Amino acid sequence: MLPRVHRFAGHSFLARGLGPGALVLDGGANLGAFAAPLAERFSARVVCIEPVPALADELSAAGLDVRRLALAPSPGRVRLKLYSGTCASLDAGARGDQVGEIEVEAVTLEGLLATCPGEVALLKLDIEGPESALLLATPAEALARIGQITVEFHDFLDPRLAPDVARAIERLEGLGFDAFRFSRDNSDLLLVNRARLPLGVLSRIYLRYPYRLTRGLLRRLSRRLGLVRGWRERNH
Repeated sequence: MLPRVHRFAGHSFLARGLGPGALVLDGGANLGAFAAPLAERFSARVVCIEPVPALADELSAAGLDVRRLALAPSPGRVRLKLYSGTCASLDAGARGDQVGEIEVEAVTLEGLLATCPGEVALLKLDIEGPESALLLATPAEALARIGQITVEFHDFLDPRLAPDVARAIERLEGLGFDAFRFSRDNSDLLLVNRARLPLGVLSRIYLRYPYRLTRGLLRRLSRRLGLVRGWRERNH
């Protein structure tokens, strides 16, 4: 049977391994456009990681489990920059639309996983730039606990990140993850742990070619017909 792919808030993932009680970590949860439908569809236990206080408050008010932290390559207090045009970031490069800066507590991915015993069925990463640095800094034994990672790398916005993004993908593949790119760039990339969610040859071919091409055609058609809908987010 070919794998079922779902896509929430621009992030693709496999239905396999998800179900009642499965642990999902949503790194960069914003207002829950990924977390809320995933929890509802799969009855999964979703933990939202969101450092911006106003956004974390809204997630809590919606009944979601929230960790008021930033994910970063190193732990400790960090300066989080707020922008009018994009979401908050630890490092979005030189920009003219910065509207503020706050100090927040940061945790590494290894540190976060240490507070979540057992297997992590799915990790979503969309933290506005440090995704590759975070994955490069995480020990292999910690990454091995994760079934799949759906990540938006931001080298399409900041070319400075491209070398580290390539290194991060290469490292995860070397650690036993299959990489599937569902966008023209690296903004919708899925990494599947072969030890946790083994995929047959036909499934891998399907995800890399027929599924990706068919979905791309459908998305372009939907845009022409005006059927594409976005999701609710706030910058700060």
